[in-house]
Amino acid sequence: MAYPRRHTEPFLAGAASFAQAVRTRRPTLVADPKSPTEHILSTSDTTGSPSIIFTIQSQALSADSVPIFHEGDVIRGTVQVNTTRVKALQKVNVAILGSIITGHSDKDLCFLQRKANLWPDRPSSSTTSDSETLNEVPDACTWPFSISIPPQGIVKGKPYELPEAFAEKIWPVRVKYEISLVWKTKGRFKTGQRHRLTSPFLFFPQTTCPPLTLLHERAYETRTIMPGPEENASGWESLPPRSIKVHVPGEQSSHITSTLYISKPTTFARGTALPLRLTFENPDDEVLDLLEIPSSITVVLQRKVSYLIRSTAMQPTGGGRIRHVDDVGTASWREIPCKRTGAKGYYGEISLSPHLNLTSEVDHFSIQYDVIMRPFSTTSAALDEIPLSAQNLVTSPVKIVALPALGQARPRSLVVPAYASSGPTEHQNQQRAREEFDTYARNFSPGFGGSFV
Repeated sequence: MAYPRRHTEPFLAGAASFAQAVRTRRPTLVADPKSPTEHILSTSDTTGSPSIIFTIQSQALSADSVPIFHEGDVIRGTVQVNTTRVKALQKVNVAILGSIITGHSDKDLCFLQRKANLWPDRPSSSTTSDSETLNEVPDACTWPFSISIPPQGIVKGKPYELPEAFAEKIWPVRVKYEISLVWKTKGRFKTGQRHRLTSPFLFFPQTTCPPLTLLHERAYETRTIMPGPEENASGWESLPPRSIKVHVPGEQSSHITSTLYISKPTTFARGTALPLRLTFENPDDEVLDLLEIPSSITVVLQRKVSYLIRSTAMQPTGGGRIRHVDDVGTASWREIPCKRTGAKGYYGEISLSPHLNLTSEVDHFSIQYDVIMRPFSTTSAALDEIPLSAQNLVTSPVKIVALPALGQARPRSLVVPAYASSGPTEHQNQQRAREEFDTYARNFSPGFGGSFV
C-alpha cells in the first residue's frame, strides 16, 4: 500500500524545488493523483505538543515544495485540533484566496475567494450561546475538507479566467494564491480572537489551443514545413504588406514589398513553436539579395504586462497605469522555394519557452503578447522604410496558452531556435530561480511556517 508523503516542517526546506516551480511557471513533474503529496502545517503549545495540524493534499512531487493545483482540481485535506490545548474554540474554516497586489497598496484586488466551514458546519442560530457551542466540541477531533477551484474568478460582477501565480523581482505587481486555516477562540472580554495558518500555492490553468487546420496538422505529423498561404490560405493570417525603398549605389532606387504571415489559429502553447512565413517581392533578384536575408530580418515575440497602481497615503501622486514591455522570443529563418517569379520566400519560427506566462486578464491586470517585425538592417544598401511606428513595421497580437490542441499532433520546431546560442546559461537560470523564490517567499507567505496573523 502506498502511503502519502508527509512533512511537518515549514515548506522553506524545499527552496530548490519551489524556485524551480516558480521559474518554469508550470509543473514539469507532479505526483500520482491516486497518491497525493501531503503538506503539513502545525502549531504547538508551550510544551511543544501539536495543538493544530493543517494537512493539504496536492499534486506536487515533493512535500518540501508549495502545493500545486490545476484548473478543475478539488483541494482536499484535513484539520486536526486538540481542544485540550486550544481553549474556547468557536469557529474553524478553510479558505482559498486569489488576489492581485500592486505597488504599496494595502488593499488587494481579490478575484477568487472560497470557504469551507468546518466548525460549526453551518451558521449557528442567534439563540445558541458560546458555551453551548463549546460543549459540543470533543477533546480531539479531525475534520476533512474539500474546496473546488472554480473555472473563473469574479471582479465587480465580471467573470475572468483564473491567471497563474505571477511575480517579477523588479516589477511591483504580483498575482498570488493562498490557502488558509482560520480559527476563532473566545477572548477574555467576549470578543473572539482570530488565528491563521497560511500557505501559498501554485495554480496552473489548463487552457488549450483550438484545433489546427488539416494541412498544418499533417505537416506536424510528417515533420515537414507546412504549406504556405498559396496552398492553404485559411491557415495563415496575412499582416499588412510593407514597402521598402532600397537605394542601390550607382543605380536607380527600387522598392521591395514584404509580407509577414502568422499561422492560424493565432493561439500557441508555450513550449512549442510559433510558425511564420515571410515573402519579399521585386522583379530584380539582385535587389532582393541586397537585404542579406535572413540576417537582416528581425521578428520578435513581445510580452506586455499592464496594471494599475492606485494612489495611497504613502504615495499620493504615485498612481497610474504601468506597462512593462520585453522581448521573449526571436524568429529564426530558413529559405524555402517560392512558386512566384520575382519573389523570395522564408519559413520562420519563434521558439516558445516553456517558462512563458500565459495570456491573461483580470480587471486592470493583463499579460499580452504581440508578434512584431522590426525595421530591416543591411550593409549592402540604404533603406528608406515606411514604418508603422518609430520601432515596428507591423504588429499583430497572439495568445499564449498552456496546452496544444487536444487529440492532434504536437507542434514541433523545424528551425534551430534563435535563443539556442544566446540564451541564459544554466547558472543564470539558477540565479534567477533563487531570486524569484526569495521574492515569492517574502511577498506571498504571511503566516508562513505556522505563525499567527
